Amino acid sequence: MGDSFIRERIKCRFHPYIMEGCGWKRYPPQLAQLLNAFEPLHVIGLTKTECIVDGAAVLDGRSLREKREAALSALMEEFGEAAKKRELGFNIELIELEGPYAILLFYEGGVWFVSLCVKREACPERFVFIADGKAPCLPTPYMNGKVLCAAVSSDRFETTFSISEEFFKDPRPENAALLGDLFFLAQMGGDWVVTREIKVDLSCHYIYFFFFSNPYKSIARILRKTPGVRSLLRYAYIQIMMGGGEYADDWRIFLKTLEETQCASTS
Repeated sequence: MGDSFIRERIKCRFHPYIMEGCGWKRYPPQLAQLLNAFEPLHVIGLTKTECIVDGAAVLDGRSLREKREAALSALMEEFGEAAKKRELGFNIELIELEGPYAILLFYEGGVWFVSLCVKREACPERFVFIADGKAPCLPTPYMNGKVLCAAVSSDRFETTFSISEEFFKDPRPENAALLGDLFFLAQMGGDWVVTREIKVDLSCHYIYFFFFSNPYKSIARILRKTPGVRSLLRYAYIQIMMGGGEYADDWRIFLKTLEETQCASTS
């Protein structure tokens, strides 16, 4: 159960993001120094009873050693074999893989953390969930049934948005309820269909922005590179073609931003 769960959850591409100056990026010093060069893309937390992967958990009664080996096996199968190992402290180990990836092992408070990291210079633009600083295999506390997420360019934090808790735990198209859910469906890829009418909320109450006058510009830039963007565009066009839909005009504005972003990237 645990092995297949790890592999399937990684494919969902719910990447955790540790805020700068928080948690692992602050303490312990050896770990904070390491994360100046590497950025976590996936974090697995292993307790005596659970296996937690990128915010979702299953019961797993195997020993910590067995679960740790299973986590390492799953990550190496997906991202490459070990090339070099080095000890960074009595409870911190780094396994460098072929290419830009590495696996961080960190033991603290009875929990083994196994994190797939990438060199910062090779870090992709992506959608992330804001992770708990001390246990980044978990999201920051839920608020009103939502999970706080963000668009991240390389290692720069740009625009925040929310996704639904139900979708975060079980990311199937039928569970998509918020616009942010569609962003992660696009990031996951595949040919998906959402039949529920979803609101494009253009107010700052839903999406907060820091570096852009239009918060959708950073989101659109990342969406254009996702493997499931065609499914999202198809959903948007259907909402507009329905005509009488409550959110048709907002979807037109959203599509215009996507088109402008594409023109800017090709000019």
